[in-house]
Amino acid sequence: MYDPRLCEHIARLCVKMSDPVEAGRWYFLSDSSDAESPACITKFLQQFNRHPKQAILQIPTNLRLESVDRYPPVVGERLRAAEFRGVPRKHKPKRGADGKTWKARLIGAGCLVVAAYLLIALVVGIGTIGAFIAKIIRSL
Repeated sequence: MYDPRLCEHIARLCVKMSDPVEAGRWYFLSDSSDAESPACITKFLQQFNRHPKQAILQIPTNLRLESVDRYPPVVGERLRAAEFRGVPRKHKPKRGADGKTWKARLIGAGCLVVAAYLLIALVVGIGTIGAFIAKIIRSL
């Protein structure tokens, strides 16, 4: 989940680790007023030789929101400059009356089949062992 304060914290850690490019990736997503943030953001963007869409691809997918307007204004401006318009969210899977998807139902049915198979194998195994023990007892 996107949190500009967390992005800023990660950026500061990257600065302390002497990685200004990685810090720039995270400052790019924060509305930080740190003195080093503009230089780090510039270094981050310079990697892509004026191809701003490549910079967007370097942002973790779970931090790409469906609308630029959902980011802080400063971040929104940077994203618009990089031609980012937001990511459409996938539709939720259809659910039945019981609230389960078909995939969940199939997984449940598969678990039942496996459990039944194991139960049958257990009963057959116990029966086989019992017959073997009975045969040994009769032969004594």
